[in-house]
Amino acid sequence: MSKRQHAADLGEFKRHAVYWIERFGLKDWRINFKSEPQQDGRMASININGEARVAEIILRTGKEKERDQPLERLALHEVLHLVLNDFAQTIARRADDLHPDSVREEHKVLERLIPVLLEER
Repeated sequence: MSKRQHAADLGEFKRHAVYWIERFGLKDWRINFKSEPQQDGRMASININGEARVAEIILRTGKEKERDQPLERLALHEVLHLVLNDFAQTIARRADDLHPDSVREEHKVLERLIPVLLEER
């Protein structure tokens, strides 16, 4: 994939993410976007500093054919992590937010929300 295509994808990804950020009213967050090479098979990721209310949403670049989800879905998925951050931090204070069970359950909630929000059938 060319650098031009990477830039176009990042622009589209950011546009989708900003739409959902505004819809969820995440005005108390400072959010940055960037692209990085794919790692661990992830197509996108988010780094969150909940205390500072700062997040970095990352589109993982690689071969286009390796991306099996639309950019809108990837963007929504990462924004939903931000929406659920305070919830996840509450769990962390009481247990272990990185425990595989916690991560799995958070992703189950995300996967239930995404089709409803995108009106997938």
